[in-house]
Amino acid sequence: MEGLPENLVSSIQERERYIVSSVSYGHPAPANLSSLIKVLKEIPDVELLDIIGPQDHPHTLLISMTSDRAKQLKKQFQGQFIFEEDSMLSQFNQ
Repeated sequence: MEGLPENLVSSIQERERYIVSSVSYGHPAPANLSSLIKVLKEIPDVELLDIIGPQDHPHTLLISMTSDRAKQLKKQFQGQFIFEEDSMLSQFNQ
């Protein structure tokens, strides 16, 4: 998909759901996560699906984005936030 505009490529690629939390969970993390929310809202191909935790102290985010965007954000925020692909849980991991 070389040569296509980034916004078109990301709309062609399949989106996946990711869980995001702060590396320093429970410490000064809420302020950091709140600032990440502001950044994510400015990225057109990232959809914020849910903010988990108290409104003034969220601890986890559920977002939808392409795997390429997730790799980019993991690299950009390495050491600050954990980006983990959301997967369905099943009994006995079947």
